Amino acid sequence: MAARTRTTAKRKPKSEKIFTTTDLVNHVAKKHNYLTKSEARAIVKDVVDGMAKGLKRNDKLRLTGFGVYTKKKIPARKGGKLVTNPFTGEKVKQKPRPATVRVKFRPSKDLKGPR
Repeated sequence: MAARTRTTAKRKPKSEKIFTTTDLVNHVAKKHNYLTKSEARAIVKDVVDGMAKGLKRNDKLRLTGFGVYTKKKIPARKGGKLVTNPFTGEKVKQKPRPATVRVKFRPSKDLKGPR
């Protein structure tokens, strides 16, 4: 079996803009003139903490008009199984991995927009 060559990953354009927590705090403070930035920061922190606690207690967190966060349980892996490295073709033993929980996000139709 011939070894595969590694493909280069596509780079993100430098012009990509990211909406950060600070941007959200500034937006909330600007939209509600009676709030200071520190009060807006506390509100945003409380909302994010509440979302995290809600997702820890439940399997789903639904925000109508935004999307659904779901937890996916990844089972533990014992390891020791002999597998083939797809890039080099050599046989290697699989490493053990503990069980984990990953969070997936599915945007709502409103957020996706028209097809």
